[in-house]
Amino acid sequence: MLRTMHLPGGAAVKLLVPLTLVMLFSVAAFADTCLNGTPGAMCIYNTGGTATGGTGGLIMNGTGGSSVSTVYSIGNFGGPSSNLGMLSLTTGALLSGSLSNGGTFGDGTFIITTNGNYPQYPSGVLFTGTFGNAAAGTPISWVYDGKFGKYYQYTLTGVVNGTWEGGATVGGVTTQLYFNSTTKYTGGAISLASGTTTLITPEPAALGLMGTGMVGIGLAAKRKAKALAKARSQKDKASRLAARASIGSTVQAATV
Repeated sequence: MLRTMHLPGGAAVKLLVPLTLVMLFSVAAFADTCLNGTPGAMCIYNTGGTATGGTGGLIMNGTGGSSVSTVYSIGNFGGPSSNLGMLSLTTGALLSGSLSNGGTFGDGTFIITTNGNYPQYPSGVLFTGTFGNAAAGTPISWVYDGKFGKYYQYTLTGVVNGTWEGGATVGGVTTQLYFNSTTKYTGGAISLASGTTTLITPEPAALGLMGTGMVGIGLAAKRKAKALAKARSQKDKASRLAARASIGSTVQAATV
């Protein structure tokens, strides 16, 4: 099926994406490297934001005490200090498991807007659609990654399907990494560190195939979370040792 999609560089191209192409995309690629450079793929990165909610679902859309996440990179444009727009999401109610130990949520919404700083598209809605597809057996995954340092960390992952600017029907997956809580999460506000979304234009059957990889993506995110947390822990430990050494030196100098 031919789709129209505006890609970095300003070109509006017709894309024919067969099921076999999607089958070649590894689950790890979505979670760790995204798919920039792959025909038809668009990678979007976000950082920050606060979700709130409970067993009735999570919201991160600027209402109810929540705050949206900042989009800092779209395709090959932007960088860590850029502000290209906003990402907001909601989930349905908790379907299985628990808030504190992980589980699944029902379908919600997923919206990305731009603010005029992304040259390929003016201010407005870049993508709007659904988050999760419980009816197809791929509900939103809520993974408890463990405690790292002082934080209990969680990852939210799910398929997204909807409309790209210009009217193209697109689908993909988003992994929102490292929701951090100082206690095991039981509801209320929880902060987000970062997220990665890959949107592509496969056939509908391929979207179902991508959905079957959610568990693998969650595991990849868990490994990534552990690595980041270990680095943070080592940095915190080094800072504490340096502070103790400084205090010891000060005390020794004062007693001389």
